[in-house]
Amino acid sequence: MYLFFSLLYLFYSLLYLFKSLLYLFFSLLYLFYSLFYLFYLLLYLFFSLLYLFYSLLYLFYSLLYLFKSLLYLFYSLLYLFYSLFYLFYLLLYLFFSLLYLFYSLFYLFYLLLYLFFSLLYLFYSLLYLFYSLLYLFKSLLYLFYSLLYLFYSLLYLFFSLFYLFYLLLYLFFSLLYLFFSLLYLFFSLLYLFFSLLYLFFSLLYLFKSLMYLFFSLFYLFYLLLYLFKSLMYLFFSLFYLFYLLLYLFFHSPVRGREAAEVSLDKLPSIPLESFFARRIREAQLIIIDEITMLHNTVIEVINRVCKEMAISQYKNLPFGGKTVIFSGDFKQSLPVVPHEGLTAQVTACFQTSPLFSEFTTMKLTINQRLGQGQQAYLQMCRQIGIGDTGEHFWIPPQFLVKSREELIDFVYPHFQQLLGNDKELLNRLILAPHIDTCDAINEIMMANVPGQVREYLSSDKPLDERPLDINEIESEVAALNRRSDSGMPPHRLRLKVGSVVVLLINKSDREGLINGTRIVLEELGDDRLVGRVINNNAVGGQVKFFIERTRNVYEDKTPGGIKYERLQFPIKPAFAMTILKGQGQTISTIGIDLERDVFSHGQLYTAFSRATDGNNVRVYAPRRETDAQGQAKVLNIVATKMLKLQ
Repeated sequence: MYLFFSLLYLFYSLLYLFKSLLYLFFSLLYLFYSLFYLFYLLLYLFFSLLYLFYSLLYLFYSLLYLFKSLLYLFYSLLYLFYSLFYLFYLLLYLFFSLLYLFYSLFYLFYLLLYLFFSLLYLFYSLLYLFYSLLYLFKSLLYLFYSLLYLFYSLLYLFFSLFYLFYLLLYLFFSLLYLFFSLLYLFFSLLYLFFSLLYLFFSLLYLFKSLMYLFFSLFYLFYLLLYLFKSLMYLFFSLFYLFYLLLYLFFHSPVRGREAAEVSLDKLPSIPLESFFARRIREAQLIIIDEITMLHNTVIEVINRVCKEMAISQYKNLPFGGKTVIFSGDFKQSLPVVPHEGLTAQVTACFQTSPLFSEFTTMKLTINQRLGQGQQAYLQMCRQIGIGDTGEHFWIPPQFLVKSREELIDFVYPHFQQLLGNDKELLNRLILAPHIDTCDAINEIMMANVPGQVREYLSSDKPLDERPLDINEIESEVAALNRRSDSGMPPHRLRLKVGSVVVLLINKSDREGLINGTRIVLEELGDDRLVGRVINNNAVGGQVKFFIERTRNVYEDKTPGGIKYERLQFPIKPAFAMTILKGQGQTISTIGIDLERDVFSHGQLYTAFSRATDGNNVRVYAPRRETDAQGQAKVLNIVATKMLKLQ
């Protein structure tokens, strides 16, 4: 995984390097564009200055034209003055002409004799007057033309001034544009500076990317070195595993199932950085079912291990500050204390632990296992569980059968047809308090399974340290062959294809192959069996697995007790199981063989409470006292003292 992330990181670094080079290319392109734009601005500045020169030249020409217009205006005014003067002269002449006319008329009156000459002179005067009026009209016309020319001169002066204003405005905007051009030139130079600065940072980033690339390659080299180291570890682990397999073949391992061997003085050795330590630290919730069977010493060890694995702020809290849920029915079996009585079992149960007070007790009152209309059967199970009837319980006659064969026929009717139906096999079981009773029933059932029987004998070996001679060893091995201890596979294992067996070890928690798993055998080899699971979520033969011989160790802790090893397939027939092994099962059709009485707290209650329907429960209890109603009296052991602790 490290190699994958290193390669991914290397690819990311190369991608980043390519991105940096692309940034460098665009920075250089932008630098070239900035230089080109600077040249364009300088060219534009040159043309702006040229245009400014042309504008000033045009302004000079406009001022010259204005001077010419003013000069022309002066001539026009001078001509106007001359025209007015001439008009005045004409008017004066008219006045004198009129005066002369008056004088002439007067003189005509006065000089009648001189009439002809006067009239002639009058004609001449009138003619002259006409000429004067004509000249006056011409003068007025010339005056109008002078005024019109004056208006045109004023209009031209106005447009000249307006054009002068426009030129000044254009000069202002030219200067303003020159200012903005210089400002743009400044910002272009500033942008050029930042582009060069960005180029510098791009080169710096490129250097950083190259450094990242170098460190990625170095990290890749380190990971390859670590991979080589891991492969070396794997090689040595496989070598050590091979060594352990050889060791397991020639030596006897300690079985993890022996919970009673757990000691508070010696906690399990779990390295703080191991997989199990991390799992414990990361766990937020711990759920333990069937708590009634767990020794309080084991619970205390779990508490101490959780504290040891917890972080410092939770080390002083129970179970390292984790949420812990214990579930169980204390009317069922108690912890197994070898060679001790009921008092020792009560002392070993969870209620006597100091940790019990740390828990909040919640009682579940609705039985989810029983169907509708089972209130009478539920009440009967409750009476058995709490011991209301004393040390004995009278079994109603509707549950009783007269023989073991009748019990078997009730649980497994049409037996050979049931063998191909895993669901039916899963929901049918015979329970008995003792192992030898289960062995006897399983022998009967195995005989009814069609096919050839195969017999597998175990290899038993005493593990005592005392020296023995050959005869003593043979005698002791023969004695070991006859033993049938709890949790150990039988010495003589008689099997057939299609038979139902139970797994006696924890093989694979992930696949549900744990102690108590029921299996149907499909193949019987010399050194390997093939089975399919019938009591987990894969009902219907989905999970198949191989079963090999394992080394199983049994040790009697009492003084003078025996310790031996048995090499055998870790299974045994399971048409019938002990009540202790059947705890936790849910069965629709159940048979209870009480040829021998129960011997521990809660066994009778556990057997009856496995059923989902009281009508499908039958009990074989021979040689028991019966009453007038046909009820059979059986032993019922209940630790009432323990129930009061709840």
